[in-house]
Amino acid sequence: MTNTPNPNAPPADMSALVAKLETARALALEEQPHTASVVLNFQYVWTNSEELPTLAVDPSLRFYWNTNFVREETEELLAFGILHEAWHILNEHALRAPPDPSAHEAWNWAGDRESNDDLRAVGRHTHRIFVPDWAMFPEQVTNPTTGQPMPEGELAEAYFIAEKIGGSKAPPKKPGKPGKPGEPGEGKPGGGQPGQDGEPGKPGQGAGKPGEGSGKPGEGSGAGSGAGKPGQGGTPGVGAGSCGSGATGVESAGEKAAKEQAIKDGRLPPGHSPGEVRQYIQRAAEQAAKGRGQGHGDSRFVDEILAGPKAPWASKFRSVARASMAVAGRGDYTYSRPRRMGGPDRGVIMAGMEKKSPNIGMVMDTSGSMDPYMRGLGLGLIDTVLKGSGMTPVLWFIPTDSRAAKPLKVKSAKEAQKYMTGGGGTDMGAGLDAAAALRPKAAVFVVTDGDTGWPAKKPEGLVGKVVILITPRKDGSFSAQGVADAKALDWAEVVVARTGANRKNR
Repeated sequence: MTNTPNPNAPPADMSALVAKLETARALALEEQPHTASVVLNFQYVWTNSEELPTLAVDPSLRFYWNTNFVREETEELLAFGILHEAWHILNEHALRAPPDPSAHEAWNWAGDRESNDDLRAVGRHTHRIFVPDWAMFPEQVTNPTTGQPMPEGELAEAYFIAEKIGGSKAPPKKPGKPGKPGEPGEGKPGGGQPGQDGEPGKPGQGAGKPGEGSGKPGEGSGAGSGAGKPGQGGTPGVGAGSCGSGATGVESAGEKAAKEQAIKDGRLPPGHSPGEVRQYIQRAAEQAAKGRGQGHGDSRFVDEILAGPKAPWASKFRSVARASMAVAGRGDYTYSRPRRMGGPDRGVIMAGMEKKSPNIGMVMDTSGSMDPYMRGLGLGLIDTVLKGSGMTPVLWFIPTDSRAAKPLKVKSAKEAQKYMTGGGGTDMGAGLDAAAALRPKAAVFVVTDGDTGWPAKKPEGLVGKVVILITPRKDGSFSAQGVADAKALDWAEVVVARTGANRKNR
């Protein structure tokens, strides 16, 4: 009786695998010493399961690693993997993730691209880490404005929206392993039977007849006929879109399986609190500011972290937009659906509350100064808000330059891209007036570069506060006066978009 190996048992070479990871960690810290406050606080959780084929991290800094992956890869590639997962934490990708559950994979890819372009630049110069070709990079995404590959140096939000609008190449995969050769076939040996000799003649008689029959030929041959199975398609590698809840905010199936097995084995580490993780991130930024970080992109990280959370404008926009939608979708009393319980004496029919699908007016600045890419960014953000809201709003798109076009009913903000018109001057007041005429009354989102006048008073007919997203001009600059004028409006919530081209203009 043979014993079946326990697939959840630690491998025999576990000590060698741990030593290999430690060497890779040393290479990673030699490359980017300012990341030490995160990297040295990783709590390692191993797994043999192919559900988690490479590496992953969660927001509490548990670092999941597949034993086969670590065994087969080089220390230089593992060093890249450790830094890659660290940058998901340092860039706070889990906190910045869109609320739409179906977007988490695309968001993981976007975060990979934000991190990998910097790590690739580092690897080119020092060769202490190996950044594989099958990782995620910015040029795999198409800029929806130019049709050209996206540039390096953008935030994950920019790559995420560009992919939603412009598309991307198929996610790269780590090359598959070659198939095993086929086993030789087992031919059967010949099984013919010899003829039987005649019985000897009886005494005084002739010799017996010769035996009859001949042996049957053997069947089968010893030649093998098996063929090796082809190599399986590659699985996504580290840095190629499967990085755990530390990148997306949502626990992956592989991460969950590894965690559950570690709990059963009594080896799951406790993890770090959100406050502790934030302190580690802050410390990394401070170390980079002191010159301990030599890598490409470190100054950007320092500016963003020390100035405040990454991409706060995107988070704020989602927050205020959802609040505005909630007001627009608030129910109203109607006798068409009377309350089941009547008045105090049960003899009075009382109006019931009916929840509405909110009307949403999207006023888009289509004047000549607007960057088409930034229009797409604004529309994409609106889409993420709508999908994550749990509501089914009615969308009205209102292209506006010096005049407002007739509102167009659309199924999504992305669909509105094909209805862009205009190119002249700018008067967002005209677009707001058109939105105010919508019935039922609408919550309104405005996307503009700020080079416009505003009404002195909130147009009658609008619900809640108007949400204004101010984007940079084509050259990446902002209209300082336009931002100031918008922020002076007491009937609006103003969000200023800070993306890759204008991050220094904080």
